[in-house]
Amino acid sequence: MSGSIPVIGVYGDQPVEEILRINEAAGLSGAQLHGPYPRSAAAELRRRGLQVWRVVRIAEPADLEAVDAAALDADAVLVEPWVPRAAGGTGVPLDLTIAREARLRLVGRTMVLAGGLTAATVGEAVALVRPEVVDVSSGVESLPGKKDPEKIARFMEAVFGHSAIS
Repeated sequence: MSGSIPVIGVYGDQPVEEILRINEAAGLSGAQLHGPYPRSAAAELRRRGLQVWRVVRIAEPADLEAVDAAALDADAVLVEPWVPRAAGGTGVPLDLTIAREARLRLVGRTMVLAGGLTAATVGEAVALVRPEVVDVSSGVESLPGKKDPEKIARFMEAVFGHSAIS
């Protein structure tokens, strides 16, 4: 499926065999690993043909060290803000200075930027950080869990207005 858009499952603490079973049943092409997965889990998933996105939550510049480790055995590294008592998806933006530092550590690798992105903020984030992928959910919702087509359109316009492929 060259040139297709991958559909990635999001996992927090499921064992590798369960991830493989779910991905097979759902026809997913990869796994976004949010939990405390070791390199060996990421390597096994990749060996079994899945695309692996490893997640790094960043609260302060010292957390950037985790970006280097996450890049090993990953097809992409998703960086998002660390929010206490939350497993992600908080709608809280990542400091763009820190995101830019993460980008510099991921030169030659795929970076996914997440955290509080909206049509109003994604253009500046893409222009400053230059990630290959942006991750959005609540930033394009009219109500929690309900995507708004107009917000999605504005978001895409903002992304492509600052993208290298626009």
